[in-house]
Amino acid sequence: MSFNSMRNRKPFERASMVNHSQLIQNKHVQAFINECIIPESDLDKIEYPVGHAVNLDEIDKIKHIISIDGGYSETYINKGFPSTAIAFFNLGVLLFEREALENIERSVIINPEDLKKLKEIDKIPLAIPARNVLMKGCQDFSHGVRKVIYQFFNSKASSAFPDKTLIEALRWLMFRGWSDGEKVVPLDFCPYEDCKSKKTEFYRHGPNVVTCKSCGREIYLTDYFRFHEIINEPNGASGIFGYLTSLIEQILLVQIIKYFYENNKQCLSKMLFIKDGPLAFFGQTFRLHKPMRELIAQLFKAGENKESIINIVGLEKSGPFVEHAFYIQEKLKENHFYILNDEYIRKYIVSQTSQNVYGHNTYYGWKVIYKTEEKDVLVISIPVEKYIGDPKPENFSNIEAVLSVLSKMRCNMYENSVVPIALINKLVSISEFPSSKILENYIKKNID
Repeated sequence: MSFNSMRNRKPFERASMVNHSQLIQNKHVQAFINECIIPESDLDKIEYPVGHAVNLDEIDKIKHIISIDGGYSETYINKGFPSTAIAFFNLGVLLFEREALENIERSVIINPEDLKKLKEIDKIPLAIPARNVLMKGCQDFSHGVRKVIYQFFNSKASSAFPDKTLIEALRWLMFRGWSDGEKVVPLDFCPYEDCKSKKTEFYRHGPNVVTCKSCGREIYLTDYFRFHEIINEPNGASGIFGYLTSLIEQILLVQIIKYFYENNKQCLSKMLFIKDGPLAFFGQTFRLHKPMRELIAQLFKAGENKESIINIVGLEKSGPFVEHAFYIQEKLKENHFYILNDEYIRKYIVSQTSQNVYGHNTYYGWKVIYKTEEKDVLVISIPVEKYIGDPKPENFSNIEAVLSVLSKMRCNMYENSVVPIALINKLVSISEFPSSKILENYIKKNID
């Protein structure tokens, strides 16, 4: 790594322009190159998956659309030494009537008047230490971050459910509240660095905060995600923010599912949930993929006639799958969807030789490429009843109804987007200027 220039007092260190020849001639580098395998990229050599036409008349099955998204921004209190910062999160849930959304004119600019047609907007804020900010009553930085996360989950943050907390939805998922489910969720660690305890247990009908039997300090249910393992004093909490955002988005989704499952299951069959990003739990949150798959399997047979009542789609805007879809788009038929089986993914998109199915320990939705009648190409993930490597159309929940809705939600403002996601992204995003500057000034005036 080259040297940087502090405060522009001395020049940057320039990288050497001759060292590449030594690398090329090195036998270890040459051996490494010879062992590399990359995905096939010749369009004429790709064995494309079978395309399935979409019956657009299926759209009438869905009456409501709920989109979920979140974003965050780090705001510095002090950019000098030691640098200190707080992260501000903004998460949102939007409820649309499908017919009202269909009537919004396609435009390169989202008209503020369109927002008046939304039935419900639920914006949920969160502030959390990002760097060198110690919370009162906490022994260190990591403890402060953990406590703030727990307090957020244990607060009544959503205006849509003013008497409910997110931790109730989290417990419902972790303990499989729709069935007899799990009685105990064990933790094989203590989140305090100086404690080596390997046994903590949370019980189905027990509290959300327990005491470590070894060190006697508080352990929160939200410590289940082991965020403390990637929080440290030098680098702060930045490493958890992406995982935390995705986690909250999906627990908001579970909260809505839980409410209707317990009060009126059939309403779920008329709703389409659209999440920004794939249907998966990544990083520290990956453990939730298993109970989420079990919940999906339950909803696949929860209808009055044992039919599926769940409609969820994750919309991807970037990454290797989006790049691949863009590359092959001319080979795809309009108004057709293509299920990317495990063999195809490994051969053409993500080089892997693992015996496990792609995404086996993270995803609860399977990858699909959909080319609309307007020639837009969307990369999405949709739940499957059972996570297998070669799913068929019948393994998905109401896939044609879901795709029919997406076909009518085109957004010209961004690539690979639909109106519900574009709108909610506008509502939850925190701009670098002037939003961040306003937050910075507010913090400096009010912090001790």
